[in-house]
Amino acid sequence: MCAMLSPIFTLDCDGAISYLVTINDVPVLLDCGWNGDPASLERYDPIIPSLRVVLISHPYIEFVGALPYISKHKDFKAQIYVTFPVHKMSQMVMYDSYLSCVQQIFSIDDINNTWKKITTLMHSQKVHMKGEGLIFTPIRAGNCIGGAAWRIMHNMQDIIHLPLFNPHVEKHVPGLDFDSLQSPAVLIMDSYHSNSIQNDPELLCTKVIEALTRGGSVLIPVDPAGSTLEFMLLFEELWEKNESELGMYNLIMLGHVSSSTVEFAKTCLEWMNEEVLSKFEGVRDNPFSFKFLKTIHTLEELPPGPALIMATPCNLQSGFSRQLLFQLAGNPLNLLLLVNKPSGLAQEILFNTVPNQVIELDEPELDWNENEFDINNSEEASTETAETMSIIEEGDIPETFGPKLFDKKNFKCFSVCEFKHFCDEYGESMADEEIALWQHENTEKKTSSLTALSLKSYEQTITFRLIEEDRRRKNSKLITRHLTTTLNCAVSYLLCDFRASGTSLRLTLSRLRPKKLVLLNTNETSANSLSIYCQTFLGMSDISVAKEPVQLIPTMSILPIKIPEEFYNSLKFLPVDGYEVALIKGKVGMENEQLQYNMVEGEKQRFGYFLGKVQLGKIKGLLTEKGYNTEFREGKLVINDKVWIFTNKESGEIKEYVIEGVISRDYFDIRRLLYSEHLYI
Repeated sequence: MCAMLSPIFTLDCDGAISYLVTINDVPVLLDCGWNGDPASLERYDPIIPSLRVVLISHPYIEFVGALPYISKHKDFKAQIYVTFPVHKMSQMVMYDSYLSCVQQIFSIDDINNTWKKITTLMHSQKVHMKGEGLIFTPIRAGNCIGGAAWRIMHNMQDIIHLPLFNPHVEKHVPGLDFDSLQSPAVLIMDSYHSNSIQNDPELLCTKVIEALTRGGSVLIPVDPAGSTLEFMLLFEELWEKNESELGMYNLIMLGHVSSSTVEFAKTCLEWMNEEVLSKFEGVRDNPFSFKFLKTIHTLEELPPGPALIMATPCNLQSGFSRQLLFQLAGNPLNLLLLVNKPSGLAQEILFNTVPNQVIELDEPELDWNENEFDINNSEEASTETAETMSIIEEGDIPETFGPKLFDKKNFKCFSVCEFKHFCDEYGESMADEEIALWQHENTEKKTSSLTALSLKSYEQTITFRLIEEDRRRKNSKLITRHLTTTLNCAVSYLLCDFRASGTSLRLTLSRLRPKKLVLLNTNETSANSLSIYCQTFLGMSDISVAKEPVQLIPTMSILPIKIPEEFYNSLKFLPVDGYEVALIKGKVGMENEQLQYNMVEGEKQRFGYFLGKVQLGKIKGLLTEKGYNTEFREGKLVINDKVWIFTNKESGEIKEYVIEGVISRDYFDIRRLLYSEHLYI
């Protein structure tokens, strides 16, 4: 097996993810991202005719944006694989991108025709490429619903593509599936946050509450799908817990396809974590049946007053988030809260904004400022005296003087919890059992209302809106307006994109222990810090950065052998650590540049092998549970002072156990227990 990795984009392309891996002359495209620059799409032109497979991992423009471009190419014949939620969510992302931008490289028909060609998979579902011996498997990545890490296997060598992941369990998404990614030959991993720390979501909530209570609105630019669902659940829970304080403020998700994204999320419960599933199975509580969050599609639907508004896209380059920025930027009470990797206009605002500074005044300025201060104080004092005298003249003379004497007293206000009287259609009171039955029936109707027919109607509604938008644009012209605004609102950057932080990256590497590591989406500082950690603490030396073509696996001495079909069908395969193993003996010869297997007859029967990874510590625990007295002496496991078990030699990963002791019932029972912990072939 020989494998090469070639980046399609360089690090200066605003995070577009796309890599070409060639395995035994079979080109496979890992993700198909786009950075919004039409000229950058030409990078795909040389590889389109030769592509065999395209693997999409996440529903973001950075991962799937160029797919319509390469799909409509006349020489494109590759198979496209993606998980079901990513298929739906990425289509919503492309629709939102189309409706947000005026200049388009591809049309609605290009998007729809491309998504009809996609093959959807479940997590851990294997796809075999006939004639090439390649196996593609999507593994749960933990960043969003359906997000996948792709495992490519050939000749017992596996390559893991992990461009975006999250090892932690969030409100609706389970974490990274470590059990399916143990000890890969090559790990291609994202390292953007290798020196970053993810902020606690509670800090976001605190910032939002502070901005709302002082009378301002909060704008959070987000993606149309993906991790945005986690923000929806986060703020819905915040509003639910603080209804008395936040109930007067609006919680808005503003996007062209926001309602459709939420409706599709309701149908993907089997892709979510155990907590969500248990709630739904118990009380039929769908987490995406929101009480406070409202999804809107136009700026005209935006209610007046302070509100938390999540708007698309996250880079502020176009769409609703950019329009809202110009509306909210002039008010110092408002807050622009950036939670994703800054790019586009968001990056310019974050890193090019001149911060406020406090400097000392010059001597002329200081004298003028002191004079103004004295004048203002004297004017305020005279005004206050005049107001006090007028109040005294109007009413009776009280015992205490001053304008605050006649101010109205303020009392604490509490929200009113209205009691709901349960009654039937005739107005008669209902018993507790009847109320419970009525609530259960209503919940059943509400949760079962989203059928395949309703989903189809949502898709038809989206398609109709897209067609109308396309017709409107054909009958319109493009004009350019240059808007200038003063950025008076507060700007805060709190990294909380539910990706692996620097600590999580290091813990993941220590758990996976790959033989070769390739770092993606990184700079020199991040790559050096992560490389030093791997070399110092993990003993890894084969570390590369995907800035240029990288050799993943050199040409190996492992060659395929042609075995007669009848003989192959007669073999007895046994599962060993995720593989199927069978033992055969024969002679290998070369025929027409193909290795041939020839059976050998008359050979003596050879003994079998015990396969497994059982440590002496585990054996000690098993024997202790059986009632044996066990202890370690000089590296040997001693049982009842009669039997000794120790390791005689070790060659690579092959261990040879030795059992010595007095011939007795204990000896044979202990040997039988040791055999039972291994697989015999």
